[in-house]
Amino acid sequence: MKNVNGLLIFENDENLPTIKGVEIPKSTEKSKFGFKIKASEGKLIWEAADEVDYREAEAIRLGIKKDDIKIDDQMCHADSPYSCTGPCYYGGFCKPVYRLETLYIYCACV
Repeated sequence: MKNVNGLLIFENDENLPTIKGVEIPKSTEKSKFGFKIKASEGKLIWEAADEVDYREAEAIRLGIKKDDIKIDDQMCHADSPYSCTGPCYYGGFCKPVYRLETLYIYCACV
């Protein structure tokens, strides 16, 4: 694991941190923009994140403006809060990135 501008980037063989008491809902599907924690019916669950979450985190990681983040339909993505998959056409490997301060996990080509 390495720390880049406050974001934790995990190697494929490293275990992501589990957060006690947070459930993965059975309806969770792949998410292009990763997952974040949300309170729902008195429980903490992972929910699909959105483009805003992704742009904010990637801007921090890359040290560029949010508007300069490239998004395409073929980018690597999260199969679950603990699994990344997909191509990295412009280099790097699809790896999990964890933004601890907002409890947000997403996948990026690093």
